[in-house]
Amino acid sequence: MNIMKKVVVLMAAVIFLAMPVMAYAAQEDNLGDKADKPVCNVTFCFVDESGDYPGMQITAVMQDETNNISDKFEFTPENSWKSGSMLVNTPEYSVVAPAEYTVTFQGLEDGYTIVNTLDRSSEFKITATENGTADVYWSIIAIEQEQSAQMGESKILGADRSNISNTEAEKVYQTFLEKVGFIETDETWSNFFKTYEIFSHEKWYATYVGGAKEEEYTDMSLFDRFVWDETYLRFCELLNGGGSDMFFGDEQKFRNYNIDVITNTMIGNNNEQVKEAYETLAMWQYNYIKENGAPFNFINNRSYIEEVGEEEAAERSQSMEAEQRAQAAQDEKELSEARQELMDDMDKKDIEELKNDGIDVNAGTASPIGIILAVVVVIAIFIAAGVVVIQKRKNN
Repeated sequence: MNIMKKVVVLMAAVIFLAMPVMAYAAQEDNLGDKADKPVCNVTFCFVDESGDYPGMQITAVMQDETNNISDKFEFTPENSWKSGSMLVNTPEYSVVAPAEYTVTFQGLEDGYTIVNTLDRSSEFKITATENGTADVYWSIIAIEQEQSAQMGESKILGADRSNISNTEAEKVYQTFLEKVGFIETDETWSNFFKTYEIFSHEKWYATYVGGAKEEEYTDMSLFDRFVWDETYLRFCELLNGGGSDMFFGDEQKFRNYNIDVITNTMIGNNNEQVKEAYETLAMWQYNYIKENGAPFNFINNRSYIEEVGEEEAAERSQSMEAEQRAQAAQDEKELSEARQELMDDMDKKDIEELKNDGIDVNAGTASPIGIILAVVVVIAIFIAAGVVVIQKRKNN
Protein backbone atom coordinates (compact mmCIF):
# COMPACT_ATOMS: atom_id res chain seq x y z
CA MET A 1 0.00 0.00 0.00
CA ASN A 2 1.48 3.34 -0.98
CA ILE A 3 1.82 6.28 1.39
CA MET A 4 -1.29 8.00 0.05
CA LYS A 5 -3.48 4.99 0.80
CA LYS A 6 -2.06 4.63 4.31
CA VAL A 7 -2.74 8.30 5.00
CA VAL A 8 -6.30 8.03 3.65
CA VAL A 9 -7.13 4.97 5.76
CA LEU A 10 -5.67 6.64 8.84
CA MET A 11 -7.62 9.81 8.05
CA ALA A 12 -10.83 7.81 7.75
CA ALA A 13 -10.36 6.33 11.21
CA VAL A 14 -9.49 9.68 12.77
CA ILE A 15 -12.38 11.44 11.04
CA PHE A 16 -15.01 9.19 12.54
CA LEU A 17 -13.45 9.36 16.01
CA ALA A 18 -13.78 13.14 15.81
CA MET A 19 -17.13 13.19 14.03
CA PRO A 20 -18.96 15.67 16.31
CA VAL A 21 -16.27 18.27 15.63
CA MET A 22 -15.75 17.68 11.91
CA ALA A 23 -19.29 17.05 10.68
CA TYR A 24 -20.24 19.28 7.80
CA ALA A 25 -21.90 22.35 9.26
CA ALA A 26 -24.12 23.10 6.26
CA GLN A 27 -25.95 19.79 6.08
CA GLU A 28 -29.38 19.87 4.54
CA ASP A 29 -32.30 18.43 6.51
CA ASN A 30 -33.49 15.78 4.12
CA LEU A 31 -36.27 14.27 6.23
CA GLY A 32 -39.14 15.83 4.27
CA ASP A 33 -41.73 13.10 3.71
CA LYS A 34 -39.58 10.75 5.81
CA ALA A 35 -40.55 12.60 8.97
CA ASP A 36 -43.24 10.06 9.82
CA LYS A 37 -41.07 7.02 8.98
CA PRO A 38 -38.28 5.30 10.93
CA VAL A 39 -34.88 6.32 9.57
CA CYS A 40 -31.19 5.59 9.88
CA ASN A 41 -28.61 8.39 9.97
CA VAL A 42 -25.77 7.75 7.52
CA THR A 43 -22.45 9.57 7.79
CA PHE A 44 -20.31 9.63 4.64
CA CYS A 45 -16.52 9.85 4.51
CA PHE A 46 -15.91 10.31 0.78
CA VAL A 47 -12.30 11.16 -0.09
CA ASP A 48 -10.22 11.72 -3.21
CA GLU A 49 -7.23 9.36 -3.11
CA SER A 50 -6.19 10.30 -6.64
CA GLY A 51 -5.44 13.82 -5.41
CA ASP A 52 -6.66 15.52 -8.58
CA TYR A 53 -10.19 14.36 -9.34
CA PRO A 54 -11.62 16.99 -11.73
CA GLY A 55 -15.34 16.26 -11.37
CA MET A 56 -17.82 18.57 -9.66
CA GLN A 57 -20.60 16.15 -8.71
CA ILE A 58 -21.07 12.42 -8.05
CA THR A 59 -24.50 11.00 -7.25
CA ALA A 60 -24.87 7.93 -5.04
CA VAL A 61 -28.07 6.10 -6.01
CA MET A 62 -29.36 3.89 -3.18
CA GLN A 63 -31.80 1.10 -3.95
CA ASP A 64 -33.04 -1.29 -1.27
CA GLU A 65 -33.04 -5.04 -1.92
CA THR A 66 -36.84 -5.16 -2.29
CA ASN A 67 -36.78 -2.41 -4.94
CA ASN A 68 -39.45 -0.56 -2.97
CA ILE A 69 -37.23 2.23 -1.65
CA SER A 70 -35.03 4.50 -3.76
CA ASP A 71 -32.92 7.41 -2.59
CA LYS A 72 -29.88 9.36 -3.67
CA PHE A 73 -27.25 11.73 -2.33
CA GLU A 74 -25.19 14.20 -4.37
CA PHE A 75 -21.53 14.61 -3.45
CA THR A 76 -19.57 17.72 -4.43
CA PRO A 77 -16.02 18.81 -3.66
CA GLU A 78 -17.37 21.27 -1.10
CA ASN A 79 -19.60 18.90 0.84
CA SER A 80 -17.30 15.88 0.86
CA TRP A 81 -14.04 15.03 -0.88
CA LYS A 82 -12.32 18.42 -1.03
CA SER A 83 -9.61 18.37 1.64
CA GLY A 84 -8.28 21.21 3.72
CA SER A 85 -5.61 20.96 6.41
CA MET A 86 -5.85 17.14 6.16
CA LEU A 87 -9.56 17.27 7.09
CA VAL A 88 -12.49 16.31 4.90
CA ASN A 89 -16.16 17.10 5.26
CA THR A 90 -18.39 14.27 6.41
CA PRO A 91 -21.98 14.92 5.31
CA GLU A 92 -24.86 13.20 7.05
CA TYR A 93 -28.06 11.93 5.45
CA SER A 94 -31.16 10.08 6.65
CA VAL A 95 -32.53 7.05 4.81
CA VAL A 96 -35.66 5.04 5.46
CA ALA A 97 -35.00 2.02 7.69
CA PRO A 98 -34.77 -0.84 8.15
CA ALA A 99 -33.36 -1.60 4.72
CA GLU A 100 -30.31 -3.00 2.94
CA TYR A 101 -29.27 -0.56 0.21
CA THR A 102 -27.16 -1.34 -2.83
CA VAL A 103 -25.33 1.75 -4.09
CA THR A 104 -24.34 2.72 -7.63
CA PHE A 105 -22.71 5.95 -8.76
CA GLN A 106 -23.55 8.40 -11.50
CA GLY A 107 -21.51 11.27 -12.91
CA LEU A 108 -18.04 9.73 -12.36
CA GLU A 109 -15.35 11.13 -14.69
CA ASP A 110 -13.56 8.81 -17.16
CA GLY A 111 -10.35 7.30 -15.81
CA TYR A 112 -11.59 7.17 -12.22
CA THR A 113 -13.46 4.67 -10.08
CA ILE A 114 -14.68 4.33 -6.51
CA VAL A 115 -13.66 1.70 -3.93
CA ASN A 116 -14.42 1.04 -0.29
CA THR A 117 -11.62 2.82 1.54
CA LEU A 118 -10.87 0.12 4.10
CA ASP A 119 -11.06 -3.15 2.15
CA ARG A 120 -10.64 -1.82 -1.44
CA SER A 121 -13.72 -3.74 -2.66
CA SER A 122 -16.12 -2.46 -5.33
CA GLU A 123 -19.37 -3.71 -3.85
CA PHE A 124 -21.23 -0.92 -2.07
CA LYS A 125 -23.86 -1.66 0.57
CA ILE A 126 -25.47 0.39 3.32
CA THR A 127 -27.19 -1.50 6.12
CA ALA A 128 -29.76 0.87 7.59
CA THR A 129 -31.21 -0.06 10.98
CA GLU A 130 -34.28 1.59 12.45
CA ASN A 131 -33.25 4.65 14.52
CA GLY A 132 -29.65 3.57 14.05
CA THR A 133 -26.51 4.98 12.46
CA ALA A 134 -24.24 3.84 9.64
CA ASP A 135 -20.72 5.02 8.73
CA VAL A 136 -19.61 4.80 5.10
CA TYR A 137 -16.00 4.99 3.84
CA TRP A 138 -15.55 5.53 0.08
CA SER A 139 -12.57 6.68 -1.99
CA ILE A 140 -12.14 8.08 -5.50
CA ILE A 141 -9.11 6.55 -7.21
CA ALA A 142 -7.48 6.72 -10.63
CA ILE A 143 -8.10 3.41 -12.45
CA GLU A 144 -4.50 3.00 -13.62
CA GLN A 145 -3.32 3.74 -10.07
CA GLU A 146 -5.31 0.83 -8.64
CA GLN A 147 -4.51 -1.56 -11.45
CA SER A 148 -0.77 -0.95 -11.21
CA ALA A 149 -0.93 -1.59 -7.48
CA GLN A 150 -2.85 -4.85 -7.85
CA MET A 151 -1.63 -6.43 -11.03
CA GLY A 152 1.63 -6.76 -12.89
CA GLU A 153 2.81 -9.46 -15.25
CA SER A 154 3.79 -12.72 -13.58
CA LYS A 155 7.21 -14.12 -14.49
CA ILE A 156 6.52 -17.32 -12.57
CA LEU A 157 3.58 -18.45 -14.69
CA GLY A 158 4.83 -19.85 -17.98
CA ALA A 159 8.50 -19.71 -16.96
CA ASP A 160 11.02 -22.13 -18.51
CA ARG A 161 11.16 -25.31 -16.36
CA SER A 162 13.66 -27.33 -18.40
CA ASN A 163 16.36 -27.51 -15.69
CA ILE A 164 14.65 -29.67 -13.05
CA SER A 165 16.43 -31.86 -10.50
CA ASN A 166 13.65 -32.78 -8.06
CA THR A 167 10.83 -34.20 -10.17
CA GLU A 168 8.58 -34.93 -7.18
CA ALA A 169 8.73 -31.31 -6.01
CA GLU A 170 8.18 -30.10 -9.57
CA LYS A 171 5.00 -32.16 -9.91
CA VAL A 172 3.64 -30.70 -6.66
CA TYR A 173 4.58 -27.17 -7.73
CA GLN A 174 3.08 -27.39 -11.22
CA THR A 175 -0.16 -28.82 -9.84
CA PHE A 176 -0.27 -25.91 -7.42
CA LEU A 177 0.20 -23.34 -10.21
CA GLU A 178 -2.45 -25.00 -12.37
CA LYS A 179 -4.96 -24.69 -9.52
CA VAL A 180 -4.13 -21.14 -8.37
CA GLY A 181 -2.79 -19.41 -11.50
CA PHE A 182 -6.17 -17.92 -12.38
CA ILE A 183 -6.18 -15.67 -9.29
CA GLU A 184 -3.46 -13.49 -10.83
CA THR A 185 -6.04 -11.64 -12.93
CA ASP A 186 -9.28 -12.54 -11.13
CA GLU A 187 -10.65 -9.30 -9.65
CA THR A 188 -12.32 -11.14 -6.78
CA TRP A 189 -8.83 -11.90 -5.42
CA SER A 190 -7.60 -8.30 -5.48
CA ASN A 191 -8.17 -7.82 -1.75
CA PHE A 192 -6.21 -10.98 -0.97
CA PHE A 193 -3.18 -9.53 -2.78
CA LYS A 194 -3.26 -6.36 -0.64
CA THR A 195 -1.25 -8.17 2.04
CA TYR A 196 1.62 -8.67 -0.40
CA GLU A 197 1.51 -5.00 -1.31
CA ILE A 198 1.53 -3.76 2.28
CA PHE A 199 4.12 -6.23 3.61
CA SER A 200 7.05 -6.28 1.21
CA HIS A 201 9.60 -9.01 1.98
CA GLU A 202 12.45 -8.02 -0.28
CA LYS A 203 14.96 -8.61 2.55
CA TRP A 204 13.80 -12.21 2.88
CA TYR A 205 14.21 -12.64 -0.86
CA ALA A 206 17.76 -11.26 -0.88
CA THR A 207 18.67 -13.34 2.18
CA TYR A 208 17.29 -16.76 1.24
CA VAL A 209 17.71 -16.83 -2.55
CA GLY A 210 21.23 -17.20 -3.91
CA GLY A 211 22.44 -14.13 -5.80
CA ALA A 212 19.09 -12.36 -5.46
CA LYS A 213 18.66 -8.59 -5.09
CA GLU A 214 15.97 -6.72 -3.19
CA GLU A 215 14.85 -4.70 -6.22
CA GLU A 216 14.00 -7.94 -8.03
CA TYR A 217 11.36 -8.61 -5.40
CA THR A 218 9.94 -5.08 -5.39
CA ASP A 219 9.55 -5.27 -9.19
CA MET A 220 7.48 -8.48 -8.97
CA SER A 221 3.77 -8.73 -9.56
CA LEU A 222 1.74 -9.30 -6.40
CA PHE A 223 0.95 -12.82 -7.57
CA ASP A 224 4.66 -13.65 -7.82
CA ARG A 225 5.27 -12.19 -4.35
CA PHE A 226 2.52 -14.43 -3.01
CA VAL A 227 4.12 -17.54 -4.53
CA TRP A 228 7.62 -16.65 -3.32
CA ASP A 229 6.44 -15.77 0.19
CA GLU A 230 4.12 -18.69 0.82
CA THR A 231 5.97 -21.55 -0.84
CA TYR A 232 9.49 -20.75 0.37
CA LEU A 233 10.49 -17.42 1.94
CA ARG A 234 8.23 -17.43 4.98
CA PHE A 235 9.33 -20.95 5.94
CA CYS A 236 12.96 -19.83 5.79
CA GLU A 237 12.29 -16.81 7.98
CA LEU A 238 10.35 -18.78 10.60
CA LEU A 239 13.04 -21.44 10.85
CA ASN A 240 15.90 -18.95 11.04
CA GLY A 241 13.97 -16.82 13.50
CA GLY A 242 14.05 -19.58 16.11
CA GLY A 243 10.53 -20.85 15.48
CA SER A 244 11.40 -24.46 14.69
CA ASP A 245 9.32 -26.06 17.44
CA MET A 246 6.65 -23.36 17.51
CA PHE A 247 5.82 -23.52 13.80
CA PHE A 248 7.14 -26.92 12.70
CA GLY A 249 7.14 -29.05 15.87
CA ASP A 250 4.36 -31.34 14.69
CA GLU A 251 1.78 -31.50 11.94
CA GLN A 252 -0.95 -29.80 13.99
CA LYS A 253 1.30 -26.86 14.85
CA PHE A 254 2.28 -26.57 11.22
CA ARG A 255 -1.36 -26.50 10.14
CA ASN A 256 -2.31 -23.97 12.83
CA TYR A 257 0.56 -21.54 12.34
CA ASN A 258 1.33 -21.95 8.65
CA ILE A 259 -1.48 -23.41 6.55
CA ASP A 260 -4.48 -21.94 8.42
CA VAL A 261 -2.87 -18.51 8.68
CA ILE A 262 -2.76 -18.30 4.88
CA THR A 263 -5.90 -20.18 3.84
CA ASN A 264 -8.09 -18.16 6.22
CA THR A 265 -7.28 -15.06 4.14
CA MET A 266 -8.05 -16.72 0.79
CA ILE A 267 -11.28 -15.08 -0.32
CA GLY A 268 -12.31 -15.04 -3.98
CA ASN A 269 -13.69 -17.20 -6.77
CA ASN A 270 -13.04 -20.96 -6.36
CA ASN A 271 -11.29 -20.33 -3.07
CA GLU A 272 -11.77 -23.92 -1.87
CA GLN A 273 -9.77 -25.10 -4.88
CA VAL A 274 -7.00 -22.63 -4.06
CA LYS A 275 -6.96 -23.59 -0.37
CA GLU A 276 -6.71 -27.29 -1.19
CA ALA A 277 -3.88 -26.69 -3.65
CA TYR A 278 -1.95 -24.62 -1.12
CA GLU A 279 -2.46 -27.16 1.65
CA THR A 280 -1.12 -29.97 -0.58
CA LEU A 281 2.03 -28.01 -1.43
CA ALA A 282 2.53 -26.83 2.16
CA MET A 283 2.27 -30.34 3.59
CA TRP A 284 4.86 -31.55 1.08
CA GLN A 285 7.06 -28.72 2.30
CA TYR A 286 6.45 -29.70 5.94
CA ASN A 287 7.61 -33.27 5.33
CA TYR A 288 10.65 -31.99 3.43
CA ILE A 289 11.57 -29.67 6.31
CA LYS A 290 11.21 -32.46 8.88
CA GLU A 291 13.53 -34.66 6.85
CA ASN A 292 16.09 -32.06 5.72
CA GLY A 293 15.90 -29.33 8.37
CA ALA A 294 15.21 -26.58 5.83
CA PRO A 295 12.62 -25.80 3.12
CA PHE A 296 12.73 -26.49 -0.60
CA ASN A 297 12.65 -23.67 -3.16
CA PHE A 298 10.00 -24.82 -5.64
CA ILE A 299 10.52 -21.84 -7.95
CA ASN A 300 14.24 -22.48 -8.49
CA ASN A 301 13.79 -26.23 -7.90
CA ARG A 302 16.62 -26.54 -5.42
CA SER A 303 17.13 -26.92 -1.71
CA TYR A 304 17.81 -24.24 0.86
CA ILE A 305 21.41 -25.45 1.13
CA GLU A 306 21.84 -25.06 -2.63
CA GLU A 307 20.44 -21.54 -2.38
CA VAL A 308 22.58 -20.15 0.42
CA GLY A 309 25.52 -22.62 0.45
CA GLU A 310 26.48 -25.17 3.09
CA GLU A 311 28.93 -22.90 4.91
CA GLU A 312 26.51 -19.99 5.21
CA ALA A 313 23.67 -22.32 6.24
CA ALA A 314 25.87 -23.80 8.97
CA GLU A 315 26.89 -20.35 10.18
CA ARG A 316 23.26 -19.23 10.34
CA SER A 317 22.31 -22.36 12.25
CA GLN A 318 25.11 -21.84 14.79
CA SER A 319 24.28 -18.16 15.09
CA MET A 320 20.61 -18.97 15.66
CA GLU A 321 21.46 -21.54 18.35
CA ALA A 322 23.76 -19.05 20.08
CA GLU A 323 21.04 -16.41 20.02
CA GLN A 324 18.54 -18.87 21.47
CA ARG A 325 20.92 -19.83 24.28
CA ALA A 326 21.63 -16.18 25.04
CA GLN A 327 17.93 -15.37 25.05
CA ALA A 328 17.18 -18.30 27.36
CA ALA A 329 19.89 -17.15 29.76
CA GLN A 330 18.57 -13.59 29.67
CA ASP A 331 15.01 -14.81 30.29
CA GLU A 332 16.16 -16.85 33.30
CA LYS A 333 18.10 -13.88 34.67
CA GLU A 334 15.15 -11.54 34.30
CA LEU A 335 12.79 -14.07 35.86
CA SER A 336 15.15 -14.63 38.79
CA GLU A 337 15.53 -10.89 39.34
CA ALA A 338 11.77 -10.43 39.15
CA ARG A 339 11.18 -13.19 41.71
CA GLN A 340 13.73 -11.64 44.05
CA GLU A 341 12.18 -8.21 43.56
CA LEU A 342 8.78 -9.56 44.53
CA MET A 343 10.22 -11.30 47.59
CA ASP A 344 11.98 -8.10 48.63
CA ASP A 345 8.69 -6.26 48.33
CA MET A 346 7.04 -8.56 50.84
CA ASP A 347 6.84 -6.64 54.10
CA LYS A 348 7.04 -8.09 57.58
CA LYS A 349 3.27 -8.37 57.77
CA ASP A 350 3.21 -10.60 54.67
CA ILE A 351 5.91 -12.83 56.16
CA GLU A 352 4.06 -13.06 59.48
CA GLU A 353 0.87 -14.09 57.67
CA LEU A 354 2.78 -16.85 55.90
CA LYS A 355 4.14 -18.07 59.23
CA ASN A 356 0.61 -18.14 60.66
CA ASP A 357 -0.38 -20.34 57.73
CA GLY A 358 2.37 -22.79 58.63
CA ILE A 359 5.02 -21.58 56.22
CA ASP A 360 8.48 -20.83 57.61
CA VAL A 361 10.01 -18.60 54.94
CA ASN A 362 13.41 -18.79 56.62
CA ALA A 363 13.67 -22.47 57.56
CA GLY A 364 11.82 -23.76 54.52
CA THR A 365 9.65 -26.18 56.58
CA ALA A 366 5.90 -26.26 56.73
CA SER A 367 2.88 -28.17 57.86
CA PRO A 368 0.99 -30.21 55.22
CA ILE A 369 -1.48 -27.36 54.75
CA GLY A 370 1.41 -24.97 54.73
CA ILE A 371 3.11 -26.95 51.98
CA ILE A 372 0.03 -26.63 49.80
CA LEU A 373 -0.15 -22.92 50.50
CA ALA A 374 3.54 -22.59 49.78
CA VAL A 375 3.08 -24.21 46.38
CA VAL A 376 0.26 -21.79 45.62
CA VAL A 377 2.39 -18.83 46.72
CA VAL A 378 5.34 -19.98 44.60
CA ILE A 379 3.12 -20.40 41.55
CA ALA A 380 1.69 -16.94 42.14
CA ILE A 381 5.19 -15.50 42.43
CA PHE A 382 6.21 -17.12 39.16
CA ILE A 383 3.16 -15.74 37.40
CA ALA A 384 3.70 -12.29 38.83
CA ALA A 385 7.37 -12.43 37.94
CA GLY A 386 6.47 -13.31 34.39
CA VAL A 387 4.16 -10.31 34.23
CA VAL A 388 6.97 -8.08 35.49
CA VAL A 389 9.32 -9.37 32.78
CA ILE A 390 6.75 -8.85 30.06
CA GLN A 391 6.02 -5.34 31.30
CA LYS A 392 9.72 -4.49 31.33
CA ARG A 393 10.05 -5.65 27.74
CA LYS A 394 7.07 -3.57 26.67
CA ASN A 395 8.58 -0.52 28.33
CA ASN A 396 11.85 -1.15 26.51
